[in-house]
Amino acid sequence: MKKAVCTILSLLLVFAFLCGCGNFKPSYTGRAVITKGGDCLIIMRGTPTVMINSSDDDGLFSDVHTGDLIKIKHANEIMESYPPQVNVFSCKVVSSGTADDVDEKALDTLISMGWEFE
Repeated sequence: MKKAVCTILSLLLVFAFLCGCGNFKPSYTGRAVITKGGDCLIIMRGTPTVMINSSDDDGLFSDVHTGDLIKIKHANEIMESYPPQVNVFSCKVVSSGTADDVDEKALDTLISMGWEFE
């Protein structure tokens, strides 16, 4: 009897753990770049990364401006395109900024790829 109870409790704990892990979305904080075409990018580890709105909020990036320090929650998958892309579920402006706050090398990379920004 004890063995059956322990087995059931163990299975319930494993199930609860797995269900809780499914809702985890990692966060990242970086500088935003808004393109003239309206795309919103974040500089992730020195690399400009296109943010794809995967939330139910159509205005997810409406308060974001080039140079702002933003914190995003994303799907933990960086699509291997050039530039990379990431699915974003939430975006919060941590502090305002300007283009001067964005890493110059990242901006040069965008310019060399033909991107124009605010």
